[in-house]
Amino acid sequence: MSQLTLFASEIENSLKWQIFKSTDIGRLYQCIPFEDLAQYFPALPKKGKDRIMNVQGGIALQILKSYLNLSDAKLIARVNTDWSLQLFCGVNFGLHTRIKDQDYVGRWRRWLSSYMNVQALQEILLKHWKEDLSDQQSCLMDATCYESHVRFPTDAKLLWECCEWVFETMFSICKEHSIRKPRSKYKDKKQGYSAYSRRRKKGYKKTQKIKKQLLYLLEKGLGQLTEIIVQCSPEIAQKEKFQMRLGVIYKVLEQQQEIYEKGETAGADRIISLAKPYLRPIVRGKETKRVEFGVKAHMFEIGGLCLIEHLSFNAFNESTRLKSTVRLHQQYIRKKVKMLGADKIYATRENRRWCKANGIITNFVPLGRPKKQEKNAVQSVARKALDKERSTVLEGAFGNQKMHYSLGRVRAKTAKTEILWIAFGVWTAAAMKIARIRENKAAPPQNSTSKAA
Repeated sequence: MSQLTLFASEIENSLKWQIFKSTDIGRLYQCIPFEDLAQYFPALPKKGKDRIMNVQGGIALQILKSYLNLSDAKLIARVNTDWSLQLFCGVNFGLHTRIKDQDYVGRWRRWLSSYMNVQALQEILLKHWKEDLSDQQSCLMDATCYESHVRFPTDAKLLWECCEWVFETMFSICKEHSIRKPRSKYKDKKQGYSAYSRRRKKGYKKTQKIKKQLLYLLEKGLGQLTEIIVQCSPEIAQKEKFQMRLGVIYKVLEQQQEIYEKGETAGADRIISLAKPYLRPIVRGKETKRVEFGVKAHMFEIGGLCLIEHLSFNAFNESTRLKSTVRLHQQYIRKKVKMLGADKIYATRENRRWCKANGIITNFVPLGRPKKQEKNAVQSVARKALDKERSTVLEGAFGNQKMHYSLGRVRAKTAKTEILWIAFGVWTAAAMKIARIRENKAAPPQNSTSKAA
């Protein structure tokens, strides 16, 4: 009877696998080289508790998060109850096995981000996808911003967050050591800021007044906190996280005092969030969003796949990335780029000369007065086709990623995990396109003519 049960379970597993391969998520699984990606990362330490998943399962969780567009907790709930997602992660839970840790996806994200190199992993993926790509000698490029999940920054909000952290930390130390709290007007300023934040219209004078009050309160609070730490708990000052947060607050105080006194911005190094001090304002100049807060990404397209060339939390001029993008394209494909499509910001004289010297046809509008009839009609047709493809396919890929692959607002909490979140969202969208290409190739050709009755 036990042999019959074992045989039935094997048949069930094989049937499950056949059903799994025919689904969308199964086709996505077959397009991703999990073993090669897992070999890039170091081996997990053998000591410790038995792990439910290996490195391949951790990578699969990041892909599933982007594909399903779920939170970490909801993704764990789905994996515990859905056998197809378990097969995707390389596990098969029994009746009494499940993931109980709600931070399981987050822990894998933090571990993978500490060893990840975007270009190295992307090159591994391109080796497996290269044969499915058409038009490999055409390169399209553009820049976009993947916004971080952060409240809209204002000077008053940032100053109040710093004051709140300083005084709450100071009060907790006083309570722990049973000492009297130093005198301050924290409660009064808290009521004043609360009344200010509830106002529908915040005038310039009101804003300047509250900023002046918060600057004075923050400077005084930092001095009181330093005295209490020296007297009562010098060990807290040795903690790395505490030192980093305190350093950020001192920098915020310095920047905001300069802004208040001189009426000027703090430059490119301006801090906009206490929780995410690595974020910088990125001016995009769009009608709906003049400024965005997140990662500025320089993207390029190979055969319909949107890939990453450069990621940065600081603003940069994308026209300077043209040469490096073409070189990266040729490194991945091992073929020379013959056609290039880019926005008008890339059409600098230096880029024009470089493309002409390398024999690359571009969609850049020719310099000088418009001619009645161009001498080279082939270049004119190619320029229009490249311009149309760049404005539809590449920019459409950005919208698809942000709408369907959890890149609308990146909810990661550190710079490294935010970059990993973006990278896996981009690669999951590309893998789905490869899955559709392979499905169309495998589909039997349809007869154009029907037999007469």
